[in-house]
Amino acid sequence: MSIVTVALNAASALPLTLESIAAQDHDDLQVIVVDGGSWDATATVLDTYADVIDRHVVRSDAGIYYAMNDALAEVAKEYVIFMNAGDNFYCADAISRMVRGLTGTPDIFYGNHVYVAGQLDVLKRSASFDLIAGQLATGAIDGVWQESIPGHQATFCRADLLRTLRFDTRLKVCADHDLLFRAYDQGASMLYVDEVVAHYYGGGFSMQMGERTRLECAATYRRFSDRPEAVDRYFFPQGAPFPRHTARTGLRLAGLVPADRIRTDYGDQGDWVIADGGELLSPDHATGGIELSGHNGIADQRADVLVDGTVVGSADLPRGDYRVEIDFADAVPARSLVTVRPLHHAPPGEHDAALGFLLRRFEFHAAGSARDVGLLVGESLPFRHDMQMRLLPMLGTGWAQPEDSHVWSIGAQSDLWIKASADAGTLRFDMGGNPHVPDGRQPIVLRVNGETVASAESDHGAPVMLEIDCTRAPWAAGRINRVTIAPEVVAQPPVETGDTRLLGVCLRRLDVAGRR
Repeated sequence: MSIVTVALNAASALPLTLESIAAQDHDDLQVIVVDGGSWDATATVLDTYADVIDRHVVRSDAGIYYAMNDALAEVAKEYVIFMNAGDNFYCADAISRMVRGLTGTPDIFYGNHVYVAGQLDVLKRSASFDLIAGQLATGAIDGVWQESIPGHQATFCRADLLRTLRFDTRLKVCADHDLLFRAYDQGASMLYVDEVVAHYYGGGFSMQMGERTRLECAATYRRFSDRPEAVDRYFFPQGAPFPRHTARTGLRLAGLVPADRIRTDYGDQGDWVIADGGELLSPDHATGGIELSGHNGIADQRADVLVDGTVVGSADLPRGDYRVEIDFADAVPARSLVTVRPLHHAPPGEHDAALGFLLRRFEFHAAGSARDVGLLVGESLPFRHDMQMRLLPMLGTGWAQPEDSHVWSIGAQSDLWIKASADAGTLRFDMGGNPHVPDGRQPIVLRVNGETVASAESDHGAPVMLEIDCTRAPWAAGRINRVTIAPEVVAQPPVETGDTRLLGVCLRRLDVAGRR
């Protein structure tokens, strides 16, 4: 096992780190210290620990991750861990415990760490990387998820793998997280060992970077997510500074006019598809279908999907907001040019472009993946935090993050996109009103595809139950329906809470009953 410590002007921090290294009882260690050219007393401190250090390198560099990459040339053991100046091993047998916990010979194995903030020590427990990467892929992320990603202080990597992948030196803060997700995507074997490896001290470089940390983490995580908009919503709830799609999800190319350039009543989010079609680049894997959502104002509209001039799938678009699934006749190869073309279009307007429909979002589906049949009869779906992976595809605009027992709607209306199995008869929504609305009376309207189907009034936040009949219009069996919850009154919580959101209703549960 090689231990690498990178330091620059760290004379005061190094003793704690080196003492913890010297105390390790593992009997096959190589200790490497890379000094970036310190001008404080770092050299004197390192001389004091000369009997602990096997290799001492003084080399100027352009930053922490440059130094960590350079240090790999000095690594002689099979695995390496980076314990940089200021951090330290949790206990004298931290490495031995991790090694004893191994099963097989993984490319990467990792454990937990203790985050030290002043006088407070907080255990940050990690998890299986299948779970970590799976939550990111589906967008079901939160603070607990982010804290479960192991940092380099708790991660042991094969040196040869690191020499191949290397830390991305364009990143200043989270290059260690980026490397883990890249390694996972490329098939590296990864093992979580439930042992505490290190103390990680707050107030370090990543904390000092402030807004750069938030931007860099968001930009990194969204590259490995099938739902980058969920990453954006977590880091930038008021609006993210990134384009909506990534190479992983597919990219917009041409034939699309940004909605904010055209005055309409449909908002400024998304792009208008021109008459000749909008061109997309499919993701870097074969795809078997695509989901489109947006707004259509033309009767009898249809969206055709073409590859190399051949139609591979189509779907009728209802007037108003839509969300449709289109299966491809054959799998579309990775990084293919895909055209989405409207059947009808409006005449050219002020921008000299004949426009078909507004495309707010698209999502390619991997080839071979089964289409979701929707909610099943007998299912009772709670709208709470631990169900995010199930809820995320369903929550449209106007929702807060799910909490322990419910999710709040925000503003005058909030949309759900719901598909139910063919034998579904009734959808029952269990919700509560907002107890802070004036006079305590809160009428609530339920719409399906733009048409009102039910209403009720909550008195001082009392629970109400609203139902949708899935056997008759406007519910459309077999496709995704837009369900809108529209409270007539919204209100902020009391000022002393510090919560400035305009809360509507709290949605607790959705029950699916069969046909009578």
